[in-house]
Amino acid sequence: MNGRLEAELNKQKAIKDKLKFLPKIFEEFYYYMEEDDRSYNTIEHYIDYNVELMNYITKGEKDTEYYKKITSTQIKQFISSQRTKEINGELVRIGDSILATKCSAIKKFFVFLSDLNYIDSSPMDGVRRPKVKSDNTVVFLEEDEINKLFANIKNMANERLLNRDLCMFSLFLCTGLRKSALVQINVEDINFKTGTIKVIEKGRKERLISFGENMKQLLLNWIQDRRDYFEVTEGGPLFVSQWNNRMSTKNVELLLAKYLDGVTDKHITVHKLRATAATQMAVHDIPVQVIKEMLNHENISTTMRYVAAIDSQKQEAVNVLDGIVK
Repeated sequence: MNGRLEAELNKQKAIKDKLKFLPKIFEEFYYYMEEDDRSYNTIEHYIDYNVELMNYITKGEKDTEYYKKITSTQIKQFISSQRTKEINGELVRIGDSILATKCSAIKKFFVFLSDLNYIDSSPMDGVRRPKVKSDNTVVFLEEDEINKLFANIKNMANERLLNRDLCMFSLFLCTGLRKSALVQINVEDINFKTGTIKVIEKGRKERLISFGENMKQLLLNWIQDRRDYFEVTEGGPLFVSQWNNRMSTKNVELLLAKYLDGVTDKHITVHKLRATAATQMAVHDIPVQVIKEMLNHENISTTMRYVAAIDSQKQEAVNVLDGIVK
């Protein structure tokens, strides 16, 4: 079973298990989105967000037709209530992008209800999607911080996991892969003769990424350790946990947080490793179009953010050096 199919079947099962405890309307919503070829991650999030709305409206009381009575005002009140969340006893501000996604999920639910004639009109017609404030600041690791990250991996990882973690984080930085694509890679997706890996990107798009000789050696080192230290088959998930299961994106985030100890004060997530790969290419004057293709960006304006970040740093360096001149 390939990585994509295995991950999708697991996610599909998790959603269907969840649906057993929800009103029947959510099962119909699930199949409606599945026909729309939505990813299972999106389907799960959209269901979860609408369950949150249901619980807010019904206050936990059983009401299988609650959606017929919801007003625009109630939805606005719900969105407003989601602007903060209590984490470890502290109120934390929720990002505008998450609020906007919740709003989109609710709108999709009412489009579904309208399409299937469960409602005559949508209360979302009177609700504005929260604006997402653009932040053009690009956060990434500098070269010395990358070196510190790998030094931490070598010092902190045990023998059994060392080559796995070196390989995994190197692959992020050498290819700019998204974490969802990286954890889905199977051993059989790697072609050492051509120096390519078959990956599944956003929108279930399949493509080939290339790797060089250093990355090849890291992959070979890890595959040998995978064979020696783990109870797994020759094929299947490339990156496995210490319990012999496919690594999850959450596993990867937690590992990165551990290895970033003392490396930087920046807020670095796995996605920022993608930004790091992009900016490193820009630093070395790789053409913008090549960076775009490497990162599989749909729009070149996204790629230009990384190039602009490096240009800004270059200008700062020019200004600093210019200040020396008297």
